[in-house]
Order: sequence, then structure tokens, then C-alpha cells
Amino acid sequence: MWLEIFITILLIKLWQKFRPKIFVTSKGKAVLITGCDTGFGHRLALRLNEHGFRVYATVISESSAGAQQLTSKAQFADKMHVIGMDVTKHDQVQKAYDYVNLHLNEKGHGDYLWALVNNAGVMAEGPLEWGSPEQYELVFDVNMFGPIRVTRTFLPLIRKSKGRIVNMVSIMGRFSVSPFVWYCMTKHAIIAFSDTLRREMRSFGVRVVTVEPAGFRTGLADESNRLSSLCRLWRKTAPEIQNDYGFNTEDNLQKILDQTNDNFKPGTNLDIVVNDLCDAVHNAEPRVRYTPVDGIVAKMLVAIIMRIPSEWLDQIFWLTQKSAKP
Repeated sequence: MWLEIFITILLIKLWQKFRPKIFVTSKGKAVLITGCDTGFGHRLALRLNEHGFRVYATVISESSAGAQQLTSKAQFADKMHVIGMDVTKHDQVQKAYDYVNLHLNEKGHGDYLWALVNNAGVMAEGPLEWGSPEQYELVFDVNMFGPIRVTRTFLPLIRKSKGRIVNMVSIMGRFSVSPFVWYCMTKHAIIAFSDTLRREMRSFGVRVVTVEPAGFRTGLADESNRLSSLCRLWRKTAPEIQNDYGFNTEDNLQKILDQTNDNFKPGTNLDIVVNDLCDAVHNAEPRVRYTPVDGIVAKMLVAIIMRIPSEWLDQIFWLTQKSAKP
């Protein structure tokens, strides 16, 4: 029996890898992408616009440099809509929905919403005890409740088109790494959300996809941004906890980043991720899960980590990572 199961799985994997790709036409199709100020969302918005999709790109600020570049760099400017939207604000999400619904149905475009890409997110780095409740609640509000809030709002339009929902997650949604506890928790949650939603939406012809990068150098991974975030987290930490950890200078905080950098080398080719995001939107038969990784060695490490027992993984992290406590 086990041999038959193994052969079946192997054949399915080979078929998925080598089957010819069939791409849907972009004509008459619109895509909503959150978090397009910078990084993956910004690049994806321009790429899909170049492919002929009508793109609704949400940004935190419509006056930001990233927002202005979306308009100036778009190959088809009339098909690039930049919308100010904070995924943590229900009224802003509803306002964005009203805008999209109006333009799809009443402005004569004749398009329908084919895909929703939940890309907006924030990084959280630091030990579990550090920071205030408000700080980690924000991480959950953006990374977890944000995609849920946006999906619930736009799902009727996606269901109508029999389109797809693409959720940007992370490989850290599959296993947890210190000191990214809050970030890992939110990504685990979105994977569970995606798996459940995919099964619920199957009868409606809606596909749900996760894209789970294994660490890339975007604005979230910028060294100065990470240090500033860690400093804010430390300043909000209770004095008695600060005393236990023994840190009192920014130099000590830099050591945490240096240790993390030694263990996790982020990829630099962002197009690897954008290619998978684009395939998830454009492919008639997208994968359920994409795991973009930069480099052969990184791919091998991810493959090993995903398959070894948790006890082994604990030991590996213990040997390779220093505790935040000196």
C-alpha cells in the first residue's frame, strides 16, 4: 500500500512540475493588490499592469514616492488605480471596495475582479517578552486580521468571477524562528486561514493560493528599519524584564540583528517572488502553494528544515542561535 501511495504522490508531483502552463487572458480582468508602496506589491502591480490587467494598487499614502511611481511607471496608465487604504481600518477597506465596485460596474470598464493579492504586512523582531501589548497587537492587526478583513469585504466580487485569492505568507508560517515570534504566529494563522478558505470556496470555483518566500531583502528586512523597530520594542519593555535581559545600549540590540543576519541570509532577487505571485494570478491552474527561494543551497536548507523532527530543529536553533540574554 505504501509503495502505491509513494508512486501516486511522485506522479502527481512530476505532473505538477512538467505540465504545460495555460495562462488566462488579462482582457476584462482586474486585480486588487494590498501593500504596493514598496517591495513585492509595488513590483507585482507594475508587472500585472504590463501584462494588461487592470490593477487596483493600495498604498498607505497616495502622496508617497512609491504611490507616485506606480502611476508614472505604469505601461498602461489608464489601467493603474492607486488607492489609499490601511488594512487595519475597516472604513478604509470598505471605501476601497466601493471605489472598485463603482469602477467595475458603473464606469463602463466591463472588467471584473479576477484576483485579490493580500500582500500588505509588517515585520516584528524581538523576544516574546519585549514590547507592549499595543505593539504586538498591531502586528496581528496588519498581518492576520488585515488579510481576513480585506478578503471578507472583496470575496463576493471574487466569487462572482470564479477568480482567486493569493495570500502572501512566509516560510516562517511553516516553522517558528526566534526572534520572530509574533511574525511567525501571524503567518501560521494566515496559512490556516488560506487552507480553510480554499476548501470552503472550492464549490464556488474560487482558488486560494499561498506564496511563502524564504526570506528576501525588502523594506521589511532593511537593517536600519529593523534596528529602529527593535529599539522601539525595547523601550516599551517593562524595566524588570530589561533588567533580567541586561541590555541597556543600542549596541547590544545590534548584536541581536548581527546574530540573526549570520543565520539567515535574505535573498536579493525579488523577481523570484514576483514571478510566483504573477503565476498565481495569471496561471489557469495555479499551485496551491509557492515557496520561492533564492539559491540552490537555500532551497536545500528549506527542504531539510521542513522535514526534520521538531526536536532536531530545536537543537539546531539552540546550537546556531544565541539567546537574547547575554
